Formats: sequence, structure tokens, C-alpha cells
Amino acid sequence: MLITTAVDVDVDSIIKIAHQYRNELGYVHPVALHEHIAKGTVHVCKEDGRIVGFVDFHARRDGWQTVYHLATDKEFVGQSVGRQLLYSVPCPMRLKFTPTRVCGW
Repeated sequence: MLITTAVDVDVDSIIKIAHQYRNELGYVHPVALHEHIAKGTVHVCKEDGRIVGFVDFHARRDGWQTVYHLATDKEFVGQSVGRQLLYSVPCPMRLKFTPTRVCGW
């Protein structure tokens, strides 16, 4: 598995994963994803070229990172994808969601 910074062509795959958890994540807006990708604050996990998870975070001015979305394709649950994505976010970090809303890891 490879963790990389997302690019614009990754948005459709990210949205597909987010739709698997629409009740937990709510609506993940494609325009906001493009904006975050331009800032370099969306990472994806790829397995054989396929995106199997993503993390969307915000880099705050005080140096902290706030994680807004973190999800793993349901086919890859239990394979440490979410953990690797979370570790890819620079520290210090805060989670915007509660642990009961963590998706697929």
C-alpha cells in the first residue's frame, strides 16, 4: 500500500468511498475536496493503483491539523489502511469527529 497526496483526478474515487459511509460522514462536497487537494491536505491510500482510503484534513495557522474525513473502502477494512492514513497527517492533530463516526478502520 502506498500513501500519497491526492490529485484532482482522485476525487471521483474518494467520493465513491465516502458514499459507502454517507450516514457517518454526511455529504463530502467535491468542490471542497478540490480546494483541499490544491492545499495538499488530502491523502489517499492506493493498493495496486486503486484508491482504497482517504483522509481529508485542515492545516490550521497555529500548527495543528484538524482531521475532517477519514474512510477506508469497505473491501479493505481491517487492513490498517485507516491507521496508515491517520499516521500520514502531520502532528500535532485533532479529530473533528467522534470515535463512533470513524469509518472502516
